[in-house]
Amino acid sequence: MSNIFKMIPGVGTIAGGAISAATAATLTTALGETYIVILGQIAKGKISLADLSTKKVQREMQHEFKAQMKKASKLAI
Repeated sequence: MSNIFKMIPGVGTIAGGAISAATAATLTTALGETYIVILGQIAKGKISLADLSTKKVQREMQHEFKAQMKKASKLAI
């Protein structure tokens, strides 16, 4: 289907730009929401600043990022 769009001048470029913009928006939203959640946990004392570089917190950030990606991708549809 995407190959058909490439045959029409300009449509492939516009479609590609729209897809790139949607992907960038989804990633930015998920990363921002993850950042907010982690900062909230720091503010509540659940995570200390010294623990940010530990594997435990890194795994928690990855888990939260995946959850946020699912939310953001549902909103983008």
